[in-house]
Amino acid sequence: MTQVSLDRQFSFRETPRYPTTFRVWQRRTKTGCLTCRSRKKKCDETKPWCGACRRSGISCIWLQYKQPDALQTRPRNEALTLPNDNNRLFYIKACNLTNLSSLLLQHYTSGTAVILPAGKPSLNPFISFVLPPAETDDVLMHSVLAVSGAHLSFRLQDAVDVEMAARKHYVFAIRGVQQVVTGDQVKDKSDILRLLLVTSFLSQYETLMNTPKTALHHHLKAIHYLFLHLLRLGYRPPLELQEFDMILSFTYERFIFLASCNTTQSIDTTDLTIFVH
Repeated sequence: MTQVSLDRQFSFRETPRYPTTFRVWQRRTKTGCLTCRSRKKKCDETKPWCGACRRSGISCIWLQYKQPDALQTRPRNEALTLPNDNNRLFYIKACNLTNLSSLLLQHYTSGTAVILPAGKPSLNPFISFVLPPAETDDVLMHSVLAVSGAHLSFRLQDAVDVEMAARKHYVFAIRGVQQVVTGDQVKDKSDILRLLLVTSFLSQYETLMNTPKTALHHHLKAIHYLFLHLLRLGYRPPLELQEFDMILSFTYERFIFLASCNTTQSIDTTDLTIFVH
């Protein structure tokens, strides 16, 4: 085979196929509903319920900008509209705190919980270990929605309401933890596990929102104390892990990761090596 024929063959293989069908190219909108923007889906901008949300049977949430006043140079106040005839993911009171709470829960399951694990585990612990107890625990659900809101507000820089909703859920989670601690509601290891889950999500929120390091450090120290308290109660990880032990191991891994990456004041974790499998 001559060099000329080789060149022709190589050139033929590298040439893209001529398209037999054509479709109109459309720029992905940045003005669609918040739900499509958070899911990175194309929105046809049909109000009050766009086609993508209608097909998926999920909440379609819009930002509706108010007209600026005479003394206002840009629209800082934003109102949200939510259709009445769609499937909402409201489980408990925490999901009804704001009219964005359902969106935050959807975003957690489809976005935040997907990127938080290291790699792509076959069983996502941020869903399988967190959402079932959160469905019956307002405090835990508040902390989950706070983390989801922090993540979504970073992706939607112009959605001030998302950031405000995340802060509200964070405050309610903090209040819930305070009530549990001051009300002497920590009786057994299941109560400790609940506090560990909530506090680890509070620490995750503080990391995403770049809150003052003192709050993050105090919460990480609290997690460290709770693990030590479990050991004082006689807990030892069994050889065959049950659901409680797996959730506890998941929380411990999150604690070690956050403590290693975010604290300016070191936290000695050598006294917790028993939790390492």
